[in-house]
Amino acid sequence: MNSRVAWKKAWLTYLLPIIGMALLTTVVYFSGLSGPFTLDDNSNLLENKAIQISRLDGASLKNAAFSIQSGPTYRPVSMLSFAINYYFAGSFNTATPYKITNLAIHIVNGWLVFLLSLLLVRRAQSMVPDGNDIDPYKRSAILFSAFVACAWSVHPIQLTSVLYVVQRMSALSGTFVLLSLITYLLGRSRSIGNQKHGSIYIFVLTPLLTIMGIFAKENAALVPFYITAIEATLFKNEKPWLLWGRLSKRTRLIILSILALVVVATCYWVIDTTQAAYRHKSLTVGERVMTEARVLVFYVSQILVPQINHFGLHHDDIAISNSLINPWTTLPSAILLVAMLLLALRLRSRFPFFSLGIFIFFAAHLLESTIYPLDIAYEHRNYFASFGILLAVGQLVVLPGRHIDRRLIMVLASAYIFLFASVTFLISKNWETDISLYTAEIKNHPNSAILNFEYAGLLEQYKKHEDAVAFAAKAISLEPDNIAFRIFLSLLESKNKMPVDDENVIITTDLLRSGTITPTASLVLNRVITCIGNKCSSLLPAADRWTAVLVVRKNNPRKLGLYNHMHGVVKYYQHDFPAAQNFVLKAIDLYPGNIPAYIDLASIYSDSNQREKAIGVYKKLIEIDADQASVYRRRIEILSKQGKK
Repeated sequence: MNSRVAWKKAWLTYLLPIIGMALLTTVVYFSGLSGPFTLDDNSNLLENKAIQISRLDGASLKNAAFSIQSGPTYRPVSMLSFAINYYFAGSFNTATPYKITNLAIHIVNGWLVFLLSLLLVRRAQSMVPDGNDIDPYKRSAILFSAFVACAWSVHPIQLTSVLYVVQRMSALSGTFVLLSLITYLLGRSRSIGNQKHGSIYIFVLTPLLTIMGIFAKENAALVPFYITAIEATLFKNEKPWLLWGRLSKRTRLIILSILALVVVATCYWVIDTTQAAYRHKSLTVGERVMTEARVLVFYVSQILVPQINHFGLHHDDIAISNSLINPWTTLPSAILLVAMLLLALRLRSRFPFFSLGIFIFFAAHLLESTIYPLDIAYEHRNYFASFGILLAVGQLVVLPGRHIDRRLIMVLASAYIFLFASVTFLISKNWETDISLYTAEIKNHPNSAILNFEYAGLLEQYKKHEDAVAFAAKAISLEPDNIAFRIFLSLLESKNKMPVDDENVIITTDLLRSGTITPTASLVLNRVITCIGNKCSSLLPAADRWTAVLVVRKNNPRKLGLYNHMHGVVKYYQHDFPAAQNFVLKAIDLYPGNIPAYIDLASIYSDSNQREKAIGVYKKLIEIDADQASVYRRRIEILSKQGKK
């Protein structure tokens, strides 16, 4: 009888919130699971042959793990997950299996948030003196944890980490961050209670899980800052911090001075190392920091009161802060952020979860929302940061004190979760098709240059040529110095038999001399090179001018090799075989690993009646591209037969 009562209590206390949270999360994301791959999914996944594995052997998995240079670690844990996902899905014909996997990871993370919140509130409960009958943590531990976890799971700011396939990197990193903090709390509690293996949890398992998280995405490197925040709010009266009060004022001053010097030196080093990356940016370090103050306030507002029309794939329509008063919201935003931190410091004893939540939010943005020259804003940067704000909200909504009616707390908590779930459900509906997604995105962010550019590409796929040209032109009007946008407009005009705008070609040529050539610009230029031999012959003079500028531009050998290859292909289509041969040979000399350059060189030799040289190139290709050896042997046979005739 007792076991039946215990099972019923466990069901109502733990299993019901966990199962309910998983079901609600599935419902709100369900519509978007049938949606397409998008944006970086193409370069990181669809065009990445290394992750398209047919065997789960060591060599295949290793190649997949280190197949792209995304971040300093290559993010092998994330790439491995995509490769294994591909193995079981069998293809990239549909994004659904990959989005279902993302959803499963997110649901598990929701459960981990529940467990982490429960451990935090249990720790707070242990800090309340025995016999205190006004302990709010004891009365509301499960409700608090369930609220934070459920609100976090269904919040619309998490949507891109679920439905944008490649953003699994953020979710997987979040998994290991949550496991690291859970493990740390378990170890800390064991150490305080003089139980065995506490040190193993803290000094072995926690670092190992953190390293795994870093190999999913580098944000996990912030775990020590989260642990510091937890220590400052929930363990400040435990060893070793108790020793601080016993130190003399002089000793404390020396320690604080050393720490201050370390912080200043670290900040100086970080700023100095990032300066070079700003040379080709349209903003300075100071402008980025000031802008990020407004962006952080924007994030907080979207977490607290999500507005559908403010969510989006891109936020390049956020104005750059040129000074503290331009835009005028810059200074108030900075003041608000400082006030939040000061308030959190002030209230960390009375409202520990409010303070801890604020500390976690700021810590979670130290890498991506400070001085590093990344794009200004993305919602997935709040995957773990939003946990901090919701922790603070939970303190105010679920743990307000004994004088608040528990039924009112339930109503408020349910209403908040319903708000989040409703917004997520509505946005998820937009992700059902690529057209519905971008139609909604353009409606909500009409002044986003990159969205107009991407929408132009999508419209071109659907044969809506005039609309595609119009949106490409709008993208240029919003960001005139973007090389990719200008090349793409010329490409659209040529493909669709429209007059190529000469003024745009001239401006593009000038920008290519000294402007920033982004990966997107290189991809679009490659599309031009591919197209000029078929549908885009009218773009041949422009392609000649563009690539001629690139081959004399200072750059690293690999990029110069790629540009010489492009120019050689242009000369080939102009039937200038000697020039084509010279540029492609130079391309190979600069970048010997460029296999397409060898293939094009063989074609140039073959078409200029240099069959023996063409055969020699194919023999070289057999050595360096063994996977396609049968194709090259076949071409050697064809050339040999032609020579005998």
